[in-house]
Amino acid sequence: MNKIKPPSRKECFELLKKYNTPKNILKHSIAVNRFVNRLTKLLIAKGIPVNKTLVDRASLLHDIGKFEALNKGESHEEKGYKILKKEGFNEIANIVKKHSLFSVLNKKEAPATWEEKIVFYADKRVNEDKVVTLEERIAYLKKRYGKNKRILKRIEAAEPLIYQIEKEIFSVIGK
Repeated sequence: MNKIKPPSRKECFELLKKYNTPKNILKHSIAVNRFVNRLTKLLIAKGIPVNKTLVDRASLLHDIGKFEALNKGESHEEKGYKILKKEGFNEIANIVKKHSLFSVLNKKEAPATWEEKIVFYADKRVNEDKVVTLEERIAYLKKRYGKNKRILKRIEAAEPLIYQIEKEIFSVIGK
C-alpha cells in the first residue's frame, strides 16, 4: 500500500524505534536531517522546487535499515528501501535506496531528483554526528574501508561524482 502522505516527524522516530535503530545511528540521522533542512531552505530561496517534507522525512529515515543490515551483511540502503516500501512510504523508500556512496557509479541508481541529491550529499557530509567537509568525510571513508583494495577503488571512482553533486548544489546556493 502506498501512503499518499509522508509520515510525521513523530512517526519517523517511532519507525526508527520499531526497527531498533541504535543511538549512534539516530544521532547521525538527526545531524543529517539538520543539514538537509539548511540546504533545502537555501535551495528553495533560490527558486529550486524541493519537496521540503519529503527530504526532511527521508533524511531522518535514510539509515533505518542499517542496524539490521550490518548484522546480516546486507546493503543498508536496500534494507531501508524494503522496510519503507513495506511501511507504505514508497517516495521516501526511493530516496533512501539512492543514498549509497556507490549509487553515483550507476546511472540508474544515481541520485537524480533534487530530493535524492540533497539526502545523498548531506549524508556524505556528516561523519557520525558532525558536519565535516567532503574532503574530510572521503578521507575518513578511505581510511576506514580502504584496506580492501576493491572498495578503495570504488570510493576513488565515486569521489569525483560526489564532488559533482556538491558543485551542482553550491552553484545554485552560491556559497
